[in-house]
Amino acid sequence: MDRFLQDLRFAMRSLRGSPLLTGAALVSLALGIGASAAIFSAVDTFLLKPLEFEDSDRLVFVWSTDTERGWTSASVSPLDYQDWRREAGSVRMAAMVGSGVNMTTDDGAVRLEGLAVSPGFFEILGVSPAAGRGFVPADEEPGAAPVVVLSNEVWQQTFGGDPAVVGRILNLDGQPTQVVGVMPEGFRFGTRQDLWQPLILPPDAVRGSRYLQILARVDPSATVEGARAELGALAARLAETYPDTNTGRGVNLVPVQEEWFDEGFRQGSLIAGAAVLFVLLIACANVANLLLARGADREREIALRSAIGAGRGRIVGQLLTESLILATAGGVLGVGVGWLGMEGIRGLFPPGLPGVHRLVLDGRVLGFTAAATLLAGLLFGVAPALQTSTADLRSALVDGGRGGSGRRGGRLRSALVMGEVGLSVVLLVSAVLLVKAFGEMRNQDLGFELEPVATLRMALPEARYPGAVELDAFGRTLLERVSALPGVEGAATSNLRPMSGNTSSSYTVAGEDPPAAGSEPVANVRYVSPAYFDVLGVASLAGRTFDDRDQADTPPVILVNERMAARHWEGRSPLGARVTIWGQEREVVGVVADTRDWGPDSNPAPMVYAPATQRISRNPYLFVRTDRPLAEVAEGVRSVVRSLDPDQAVYDFRSLRQVLDDDVSGNLAMAKVLGTLALIAFLLSGLGVYGVLAYSVARRTQEMGIRQSLGAGRRDVRALVVRQGLALAGVGIVGGLIVAASTTRLLAFFLFGVSPYDPVAFLSVPAALLATALAASWIPAVRATRVDPIVALRAD
Repeated sequence: MDRFLQDLRFAMRSLRGSPLLTGAALVSLALGIGASAAIFSAVDTFLLKPLEFEDSDRLVFVWSTDTERGWTSASVSPLDYQDWRREAGSVRMAAMVGSGVNMTTDDGAVRLEGLAVSPGFFEILGVSPAAGRGFVPADEEPGAAPVVVLSNEVWQQTFGGDPAVVGRILNLDGQPTQVVGVMPEGFRFGTRQDLWQPLILPPDAVRGSRYLQILARVDPSATVEGARAELGALAARLAETYPDTNTGRGVNLVPVQEEWFDEGFRQGSLIAGAAVLFVLLIACANVANLLLARGADREREIALRSAIGAGRGRIVGQLLTESLILATAGGVLGVGVGWLGMEGIRGLFPPGLPGVHRLVLDGRVLGFTAAATLLAGLLFGVAPALQTSTADLRSALVDGGRGGSGRRGGRLRSALVMGEVGLSVVLLVSAVLLVKAFGEMRNQDLGFELEPVATLRMALPEARYPGAVELDAFGRTLLERVSALPGVEGAATSNLRPMSGNTSSSYTVAGEDPPAAGSEPVANVRYVSPAYFDVLGVASLAGRTFDDRDQADTPPVILVNERMAARHWEGRSPLGARVTIWGQEREVVGVVADTRDWGPDSNPAPMVYAPATQRISRNPYLFVRTDRPLAEVAEGVRSVVRSLDPDQAVYDFRSLRQVLDDDVSGNLAMAKVLGTLALIAFLLSGLGVYGVLAYSVARRTQEMGIRQSLGAGRRDVRALVVRQGLALAGVGIVGGLIVAASTTRLLAFFLFGVSPYDPVAFLSVPAALLATALAASWIPAVRATRVDPIVALRAD
């Protein structure tokens, strides 16, 4: 212990005596360790930690499948769900569907989003309300009194944590609804929910109508594979019993954590983990170079200590103590950098990402940081310690510290710098590819315009708008008044918004052979107001779009897109064709351009448009074409809505550009994370080149003086130093390009419209690094030419 304390005190004095070296090392380590901690926190939160539910590995989603259409995760029919729940013995099930309400308060309407769930939902998750109760079977019976369970956040923020809220009657969608429970603080299932309502299945449900999501818990006596086989057998029996709706329908069980964090997320996490490891290695190489240079300057000191009896083990121990002190200090700073990194990562993800609220600096992250600190200390400390401890006594005392390990360590320092540059090349090429791919994705032609269009959503409750007449009257007046707002060029409604999903339906075409049961063609369906195509800039290609001729009491009509027309009427006009959809025959009166409604990385799908007047939605999206600022338009629209219905909440107000950016946020997150890591690596590698050359020039003072005294010009000396720097960078670049060429294909999942071997990335990165190496070499080169030959020849 005494020896260790002596080494510790000596190491502290030694590091304080080299403030520039110590500062540079700490900055490198803080960046490397902090970045590692931040990335680990995300990987740990989303992929390594179990979900915050009891025995979460037994929680699964149960999806319907369709082998004919290639669907593996389709929604479930209420009748199929009831049959599964009744007959399955290896799982407990609960159904759910997204639900939201307008809550009327003294300050106006407030929109609350949540889930409608069947009884047993909370029990399956292993969570009980903090106050009151959950749902019971009587709550899901048709005609049952409306009840609701509130989230802890809504209870605190809206009701001030009043314990008397249980039993209170709220006005939700115009209906008196009793609060029966409050959930514990922080509880959510995936995204944040404000409330939960009982899921009441309609008594006249149709087996072919599929809209439920099913959550299940596999029994402890069973396995996921066994449960999948049992439900698969049940689905096969249902297909035999109901061939018209269930032929080809199967079941797929997917663990909840695997569903939330899919293959793309896991692949992205693996890539980010490898990238941050590169950054940590670069940081360690930088510090090792600094310690090697410092060790060369301490040759005489080490030789003298050896001469008076210090063994090599004692010297190595002393040098490793200095390295571990540096690593510890760098790790402490890295915790702060890691915390900032976690805040940045949290901001990259959409708020609805499951588990993002668990991204915190906890004991697991601190433990990882401690392990990374120890590993870094060993990585950058062992080689310099071993190299420095081999100082030759005679040469060190005679040469005064100019030879010995300084010359022996030069090759190792150069190798470390080349390695830094090579790793930086891999990161920079990958980052350039991702950034370019994100730009390609963001600028993809979607078939509709983004910039001038804002969108919002409303929900029209049945209590206030019981039928089509009331819904139609509200919609018409809303469009008239919004279209008259200053700066508004047009307004339209639709049941769905691009990149928010689609409603699909099977159909038949008059004159074609009837398809076999279970193999009917399917098209996406959208109900839109007449101005929809003008507001979004969707081109009309043939026939007409909707207008005042299309009313609830007029012959039903539809429009089809190019893909739909090509599927059935290739080379012919579809105008006048008859299509039976939703059990009703409709006439095709127009053809419009294809759109990528699932986002830029999707292909246009067959689409059918129907007039909103002939199929009215209770949850319409409003689209506003405007050149005014979004906030200004939002306030105008809210004023119009309040004038029509004070209890109506307007929510989800965004531009279509924001909708797109949210849709591709995962790709943006990858580009930003890898870009940040690549920038750190770029800076560290540039400092590495500079450090090696600056040290080399300082060690070769006599040589530079001799060269100039023998007639070498300043240009020759500068060229000598610059060539050395460019040679180091060049070897590293070539090696990095070889590695990058073999690894960038792993990014293919994220490279929308960009080749993994894109020449822009593979040419721009070497050019940037060579320019950086040139700049890093120039300062030492200029310093070398300022050496006075007489002074240099007298230098010790």
